[in-house]
Amino acid sequence: NIVPWGILIGGEELHNNHHTYANSAKLSVKFWEFDIGWLWIRLFQVCGLATPLVTGPVVSRQEKISDLNADTAAALVNDRFNVMARYADCVIAPTIKFHKAQLAGTRRRPLRGAKRLLSRQELLLDDVGRNQLQALIEVHEFRTVYELRLKLQSIWERRTGSMDDLADALRQWCSDAEATGSQALTDFVGELKSYMLPQTV
Repeated sequence: NIVPWGILIGGEELHNNHHTYANSAKLSVKFWEFDIGWLWIRLFQVCGLATPLVTGPVVSRQEKISDLNADTAAALVNDRFNVMARYADCVIAPTIKFHKAQLAGTRRRPLRGAKRLLSRQELLLDDVGRNQLQALIEVHEFRTVYELRLKLQSIWERRTGSMDDLADALRQWCSDAEATGSQALTDFVGELKSYMLPQTV
């Protein structure tokens, strides 16, 4: 995304959202994002001149599912933008918070901006950012959550294959995550397994 306000080119400033939910007429996802194209569509809808067919990820959630199948994989791919955002909030942020609690005073300073560094594509970082990231992942727990984020991201990049293959890759990722013994990662795995396509509920 270029900026969180899609005003000048009909919402296409939210380009990452567009590619994540390519079948959606609505390009804004977060509450602070503004999509002027969606505003026009809504206006036409009120006037009876438009009917948006899809407006974002079509997924459902059902707790206490122990398996991760092809339908789960399809739902996760459809909502991968939010899945990665949840990983940053539910895994990376608590890991940083835990380490901050072990430190005092100026020793916490290197952890400023750690969530952004551990959540962002390395290609988007400048040399200073890359050096800061390298210093962060030298801490074992940070290296673990960072490398697992990269592995999860790489699974989405292989999404053109069969859903069974994708499900196998996700099951392996979940097994690796649970093997770390991290409660945050275990809880996140449970969240991933709760995804379903609506028609399978």
